[in-house]
Amino acid sequence: MRKNGIDNGIITKLKHAIGHSYDTDKLDSESWKSLLLSSFHYASEAIIMADYQGKVYVGNSLAENLFGYDAKELGSMKVSQLFQSATVGDAPFSIPDLLHFEGKSIVGLRKGNFVFPISVRMKSFSTATSLYILFFVNSLEKQYIKNKTIEKRNTQIIELKQAISHLKNQNERMLRERTQLLQESIEELSNTKKQLQQSLKKEINAHEKCSKFAYLLSHEYRNILTGIFTSLTLVQKYETPSSQLSDKQRASIIKAKNSIHHLITITDELLHLNTNVNLDFKPEIFEVPLNKLLEEICNEWNGTEQQCYKNPIPIKLSSIESVVAETNPELLTQILNNLISNAIKYSDGEGEVVIECKDENTVCAISVKDNGRGIPGDELQKLTNGFYRASNTNGVVGNGLGLFIVNQFLEHLHGDFDLVSELNQGTCATIRIPKKYEEKSIIN
Repeated sequence: MRKNGIDNGIITKLKHAIGHSYDTDKLDSESWKSLLLSSFHYASEAIIMADYQGKVYVGNSLAENLFGYDAKELGSMKVSQLFQSATVGDAPFSIPDLLHFEGKSIVGLRKGNFVFPISVRMKSFSTATSLYILFFVNSLEKQYIKNKTIEKRNTQIIELKQAISHLKNQNERMLRERTQLLQESIEELSNTKKQLQQSLKKEINAHEKCSKFAYLLSHEYRNILTGIFTSLTLVQKYETPSSQLSDKQRASIIKAKNSIHHLITITDELLHLNTNVNLDFKPEIFEVPLNKLLEEICNEWNGTEQQCYKNPIPIKLSSIESVVAETNPELLTQILNNLISNAIKYSDGEGEVVIECKDENTVCAISVKDNGRGIPGDELQKLTNGFYRASNTNGVVGNGLGLFIVNQFLEHLHGDFDLVSELNQGTCATIRIPKKYEEKSIIN
């Protein structure tokens, strides 16, 4: 008699094969059958029973689900259709083969020929006529996936470490190369700096030699001009009634003196320029009361300084604040003389020259204003270029060095200046010098 595909004789043997230790005295035969069938079908692992020829006899519900077959399909199959060696592959798999491979690498064959990892335990039992094998099967898919995931992550970690190591080595190599390039660039810059310093030193030495020669030549030239100017002045002074000069002679002497005065002025400007435009020139600095200095300059111009000008005009001081500046009085005097000279020459004998001095916190502002011709607006920025003269300077003797020298001297005094002018209305030149002079490094 069979129940659920298993006859009574097999059930008796199955009891011993499964190994349950129930109290048999308390259970009748039918209870045993029910208990064994329940244990078989509801076990926590898949169980397949087959005969020794490899024909599947029966499987529990977990075996059906695991291999994807129903009870009828599973009962018509052979073990070679359910198991194979992971190494042998598609080779026939008989019961002796399974016994040989027990505990080794065996995979399951799910419906659709899908291979999946499993673990198998086998137990045999026999009846009077046949030998049977019980297969206790557990799927290792989850563990396999987990292991593959771990293996993949480990591989990724190894690859990442290798990539990091490669990047580290690459960065170290690039760092060494760039450090070497930087060192070479620094060395090259250092050599270039030395060469430039040597060239600059040669240029300065050559410039100093030329400057000394020009200074000596200009100085001798000025002495000669001064002697001629003095001689003409004496001719005018010692004129007597018995030896009077004609009007033509007097006019010629005045014209000659004006020309000589102009040459002396140019020579003085060249001497000052030659002395003070050197790169390493450092003026001597004193505390100078500007109101007193301006009074002295104004008195000189209102006295003898304008004698050689064709159209002299008065020089006035206005809004002179009492302020002391750290500066060089000789350079500042030359700056102001150049500005006053320009104001007189281009006023054409009209109006007056007004000088103002104001305290503007950290700087002192000195302005020289006139009512003369003015300067074209588009030419104001060009006047600090050497030998440049405005387009409306016709009829006035000049050389274009005045404002150029002003600009050069103000650089030595750490000052600046600006011009505000209107045609036919006049010009206002304003210089600003610091109250406290601070040394500035020109060449390192």
